[in-house]
Amino acid sequence: MPNIETLSPEEFKTELEQADTTLIDLRTSWEQTSFWIISEDQIHIDITLANTTEKLEALDLKGKYLIYCWHGKRSLQVLKYMESQGFEYVKDLEGGIDKWKF
Repeated sequence: MPNIETLSPEEFKTELEQADTTLIDLRTSWEQTSFWIISEDQIHIDITLANTTEKLEALDLKGKYLIYCWHGKRSLQVLKYMESQGFEYVKDLEGGIDKWKF
């Protein structure tokens, strides 16, 4: 059964500390200039670019992914897309990085 859901910032931070988890920043390059969540294993996919679907399809369906954007709306769309594509483990930061207070 897939493990796909949204998490509070506290829950997200706990998940981020676990091994074998890839963090996906879905913000635009401009949005990334402010601040970001630091993780050893992370990728940036600018959701406003045409190649977003290709980049997501290149990911391992069995991988563990934590996703976020600025306010949580775009990452929620990506969460639903990844679920429809058969990803097994995707968790979204509820409210986006705007709610990150660590």
